Amino acid sequence: MISQGSFKDFSVKITSGLAVNDVNGPKTTEISIYPNPADTFVEVKNLKGKADYSIFSADGRLVQQGEIDANNRINVASLIKGMYVITLKDDKNTYNTKLIKK
Repeated sequence: MISQGSFKDFSVKITSGLAVNDVNGPKTTEISIYPNPADTFVEVKNLKGKADYSIFSADGRLVQQGEIDANNRINVASLIKGMYVITLKDDKNTYNTKLIKK
């Protein structure tokens, strides 16, 4: 039998919450890649100008990086089957998106 004194009281203090201050604020560009799942190449949709990319494995290791070509394509043929995270960096922003290699 467990006595009441063996449990410790604890409390959680919430110091901030999530809120949206400006619903009608500036629109952000939605960057996406396709096809996803991919086999040989992925194209980056809605990317303006030049950008660099880094591809990370599911365990966080950098497996490929470079500059996105003039056709907004990334060659992923050398990646093995699995799930990855692509980080795209342009002049102003950094975007992260999932990639599945088939």
